[in-house]
Amino acid sequence: MGALDIDIEPSQPVGIARYVRLPDQQHAAEIAVTVVDSHQGLGLGSVLIGALACQAVAHGVTHFVALIHEDNRNMLHLFDELGARAEAELGGEVEMRFPLHCDPAAYPDTKTGDAVREVYRLAAPGFRKGFE
Repeated sequence: MGALDIDIEPSQPVGIARYVRLPDQQHAAEIAVTVVDSHQGLGLGSVLIGALACQAVAHGVTHFVALIHEDNRNMLHLFDELGARAEAELGGEVEMRFPLHCDPAAYPDTKTGDAVREVYRLAAPGFRKGFE
């Protein structure tokens, strides 16, 4: 998933997120999110994660795993707001794991959970087909 700033001419990419299924855990996927500095702290990371979660659930993924640098407090907080738990600390990185939900109401009642619920709400019905 990518995000563009359409207020700039020409439009500029400002964020990207992806997931890759873990080969030894088919219901798990590693997630990576990058947002350019000028757009951090605006909720874009939450929206990108919500879009990926919506798609991933429709394809049988039950949880995301992320490696986050221990100094990246903003991203650690974002994942914490989604109910993530630290699984391991690996040389300066924290492995976080959080569940994905078919029902958007199951996400925590936090700012990030609200953003994910909103993405689910806005997702085209065909995009979510198969888990409603």
